[in-house]
Amino acid sequence: MQVLVVLLFVFVVVEAYYYDRGRTPSCKFPCPWRGKTFDFWEIGNSTSGFYGKFSKDGRTIWWSFNGGRTDECYQILDGFLVLRIKGEDNWFCVKTQYDRTKRPATFRIHNGLVGDHPGKKDAFKICEVCRFPGQNFFTAVERGSHSYRYAYRRPPRQSRKFGCIIPKGCRCCKLPQCGSCRRCRDNGSIPNACF
Repeated sequence: MQVLVVLLFVFVVVEAYYYDRGRTPSCKFPCPWRGKTFDFWEIGNSTSGFYGKFSKDGRTIWWSFNGGRTDECYQILDGFLVLRIKGEDNWFCVKTQYDRTKRPATFRIHNGLVGDHPGKKDAFKICEVCRFPGQNFFTAVERGSHSYRYAYRRPPRQSRKFGCIIPKGCRCCKLPQCGSCRRCRDNGSIPNACF
């Protein structure tokens, strides 16, 4: 009888794991971002407008704007990062440029428009969510280092050129709130390995 109960329990756990694995993408932010706070500098501004604090497990980021908001890492699609507003059926996609050799850790993002996808639990196709860029882009600089203290007094060096913001093969967004249409020849990647 005990063997039957144990086998039934193992079957239920394994089934739940594979059911959830196929339905909800597993996503974690890159290791060098985890457990750290980054100031976000909008290109062209002389002060940091807000900051984001990544969880130690790499699954969420808490933003300081609008009284605070938590977003979940939902999916990484090449050089695009899909985030879900925690507890809501709202997602957005940001084009990310990240060089893991830079110290302090620094990356650039081009914001994306928030879209409503009620009941979404499976993986997105890249054009389904990432072809709706916003109009702003930011440089994120890790807090807590000598280089950061220097950068805190003045904005990091930023180029106004961001590069592509629409995934290769996707149609351009025609909504008035979308940024310009610059398709990628190569979607890039986000190095995610932990060392």
